[in-house]
Amino acid sequence: MRFRDVLASAPPCGPRLSPEALLRTVSATLDPLPLLAGTAWGSIRWSRSLGLPIGPRATSFSVMLWGLIPLYQTSEGVVEGWMKLDQPSVWDGPDDDDHHRVSFVTYGFFAGVDAPAVEAVLRPVPWTLGPYVHGGRPRLEPAFLPIDADAEHVTVLPEQVVFQGPSPSIH
Repeated sequence: MRFRDVLASAPPCGPRLSPEALLRTVSATLDPLPLLAGTAWGSIRWSRSLGLPIGPRATSFSVMLWGLIPLYQTSEGVVEGWMKLDQPSVWDGPDDDDHHRVSFVTYGFFAGVDAPAVEAVLRPVPWTLGPYVHGGRPRLEPAFLPIDADAEHVTVLPEQVVFQGPSPSIH
């Protein structure tokens, strides 16, 4: 059984544990390598002072898994291109006293895929901005995270952060 099968049987609201806590829990009860091998775990964090997106937090972010794949052969070599891979699982939480979070996990990698990466984008949804926020739309950085992983290991990605910044000017 792979991790994808475990997630498919979970309720749609998803787990409420941090990626690290879920990995610790699974590791304590099972041999995690066959189940979690090739997965990459990450989270998006923002200060409670920024408020919340209106609606479910997990659907306020578009999280995509990309990989470079060979497209065709030329006389000068192989031409590669970016291809969207399986959609990661995304869920709300876990929050702490100072931050809100959205967590996600990829399901693993495929033979022939180079340079896997996760891209997270804030969808254009309104936010209930906190009382100390003045102007500008929340932004997410870094939006694109390379995944240094392989099919034999579990990877925990650096946390991505939402911050309040000025809206881009239109010229």
